[in-house]
Amino acid sequence: MRRWWGTPANASNDKVVVTREDVSCFLNNVDKYNILVFWILIILAVCLFAWVLWYAVDKVIRNSGATKAALNLVENNIEVMNLLGAPLKIGFWISGSISVGMGLNLFLAPRWRGVASLSLPLAGGRTEGRLKVKLEKKNGAWEPYFARIRIGDTSVLLIDRGGPQGWVKRLFSRDTS
Repeated sequence: MRRWWGTPANASNDKVVVTREDVSCFLNNVDKYNILVFWILIILAVCLFAWVLWYAVDKVIRNSGATKAALNLVENNIEVMNLLGAPLKIGFWISGSISVGMGLNLFLAPRWRGVASLSLPLAGGRTEGRLKVKLEKKNGAWEPYFARIRIGDTSVLLIDRGGPQGWVKRLFSRDTS
């Protein structure tokens, strides 16, 4: 009698010889349901990895200084708070980008600079809306230069300063001269 993992039942522990007959015995015991379970587990592992990655990126954006500055801008606007209602919370699907880098000033001291473009779903006590905001990091603080909130059919322009100032404008300009 042979066991499916390759060792004859009466074999000594000195030598284990796996023959073609042992391998075919193993393959006969593997059925299609084991293969199906294997692939289901692989798909679940990939989905879990994707969810953990999305969750981590969402937490980083949600807790960033740019998002807090954008939320502060909305909370300080009486017209928008009257439309949304209090309390104000950030909704489920945040999208956008935050880019932060370090530059050197005249005295070779590091200065953090950055730009952010975010689209935040906001939920208030009365209704929901979506805030589109663009910010620039100046002297360690995020300053918005464009912000618009859409609540249903109503669109409120909060800030439009025409674009980022200084180095950001030069960095993202398409002028090749």
